[in-house]
Amino acid sequence: MAAYTYYATTLSGDKEAEPVLAVEATDRLFHVLGAKPALGRTFLEGEDQPGREPVVVISYALWQRRYGGDGTVVGRNVDVGAKL
Repeated sequence: MAAYTYYATTLSGDKEAEPVLAVEATDRLFHVLGAKPALGRTFLEGEDQPGREPVVVISYALWQRRYGGDGTVVGRNVDVGAKL
């Protein structure tokens, strides 16, 4: 079982800020969906718990558009703003 919710926010930190639609999800979402990342990893067990360091998984479309498909994007810091 997994849970998620959508919300509007702003992505910034490494480039100009832009509005994005984000998903807040439990750590098992990708496992339940059977989805594998094109690059990097999905959430580890417990990363959805309060007090843990936030982890961001970006879509393929965002990776291509914002980062030009650059494989060195893994591990970069981004700033995801508050829910709008």
